[in-house]
Amino acid sequence: MDWISTVESKMYNQVLSYIYLGLPFFSLLIGTYGILKLKTPSLLCLMIILQSILFLINYRKNKRILDSIDKNRDKIDLYSLLITACETENFKTEYLLSMQKRLVDSDGHKASQSIKKLGKIADWSAVLQNNMIGPILGIGFFWDVYCVLALQKWKQACCRHIEPWLEILGQVESLASLANIRFEQPEWAFPRLEEKDATFVGEQIGHPLIHKHNRICNDLELDNRRRIMIITGSNMSGKSTMLRTVGINLVLAYAGAPVCASAIQCSLFDLYTSMRQNDNLENHVSTFYAELLRIKSIISAVGRQMVTLFLIDEIFRGTNSKDRHDAAAIVLDILKRNKSLGLITTHDYDLAKLAEKEHTFINGHFEEQYRDQSITFDYLLKSGVSKTTNAMFLLKLVGITQT
Repeated sequence: MDWISTVESKMYNQVLSYIYLGLPFFSLLIGTYGILKLKTPSLLCLMIILQSILFLINYRKNKRILDSIDKNRDKIDLYSLLITACETENFKTEYLLSMQKRLVDSDGHKASQSIKKLGKIADWSAVLQNNMIGPILGIGFFWDVYCVLALQKWKQACCRHIEPWLEILGQVESLASLANIRFEQPEWAFPRLEEKDATFVGEQIGHPLIHKHNRICNDLELDNRRRIMIITGSNMSGKSTMLRTVGINLVLAYAGAPVCASAIQCSLFDLYTSMRQNDNLENHVSTFYAELLRIKSIISAVGRQMVTLFLIDEIFRGTNSKDRHDAAAIVLDILKRNKSLGLITTHDYDLAKLAEKEHTFINGHFEEQYRDQSITFDYLLKSGVSKTTNAMFLLKLVGITQT
C-alpha cells in the first residue's frame, strides 16, 4: 500500500474545504431564487458555470489521487477481510495474542474498522467512474473534492498504522502457512534441534516439492568425524536434488515447521550455498568468478568459527579440469579445518580420492541403470564413488553420433 504515501500534503485547507462543500448548497439557493422570484434560470446557469470552472481547476490532481485508490479497491477489500479474521480469531498463544492486540490504533480504533473506512472512500470514488453520474456529481456537488478530503482525513489518522498492521498480517499469514504444512503432510516429522557440536542426521529425507508418489528419500549422516561428503554421479542422477533436499528441509526446520523426513536431528547451522551461479555482463562478472565470490563467503563464515553447513553444487565447473581439481582441493583443505559440515557435488572423480587420505571426507554417489537401450535412475544415495558415466549414452540417445 505504498500508494497511500502519495497523498502527503493537504490539497485543500479549511477555508477551501468550506467553499467547495458549501458552494453547491449556495448555488441551489441562488438558482431556486432566480427561477421562483426573478423568473429566470440565468443565476442557476451562472452558478453552474462557476462550479464547472472550479471543478476543472483541480480535476487532474483529484483524478490522480482517486485513481490510485480505485486501482487498489480490490486489495483494500481483501485486507479488510484478512485483518477482520485476525481480530476475531480465538488465539491461545501469547505471541499471537500480542499481535492481535497491536491491531488497534492509539485511539482505540480497530484496524479492520479503519480499513473499512478506506474501503468506503474507495466506493464513493468509484461512482465518479460512471460516465453519466460522474460529471453530474463532480460539477454539481464537488464529489471528487469530498472524496479527496475524506481520504486526506483518513490518511492523517491512520496512515502511520498501515505498515505495522500489514507486518502483523504478514506474520500471521506466514505462521498459518507453516501450520498448514502439518495439516497437509501429517506424516512429516518435526525436527529435533541440538545445541551441541555440528551434527546432521536425517532419516528418509526427501524433497518437499516432489510429489510423494515420485519422491525418493535417503538417509544422511554428518558429524564432527565425517564432516564433508563428496557426491559423485552422472548427469540427472540426483546430485543437485540431494543438496536442495537438505537445504529446504533445514529452512523448514528452523522456521518451526515439520520436515519432509521420518526424522531429522541437527544443530543450529548458518546455511550457505553455492548453486546455479550466473554471470553478470553489466558488472563484468563471469560464472566462474561469481562462484568464487560465493565460495569466498562460505570460507569467511567458516573462518569465523560459525557452525556452518554448506552446499556446493558442481564445484568450479566453469573452468578446465586441472584448475577445477586444484582449486577444489584447496577449498576443501580450508573447509576441513573448521567445525563445519557440508555436501559437495562434482564430476571430478579424482577429488573423491581425498576420502582415502582424510577421515574428514566421505564419499557418496548416485548411479544409473541401463536396460533395453534406455537409461533409468533410482535416485538412491550410496556410499563410495560412482563407477558409471552416461554422457556418451545420452549423445547416442538424442541422435548425436560420430560420422
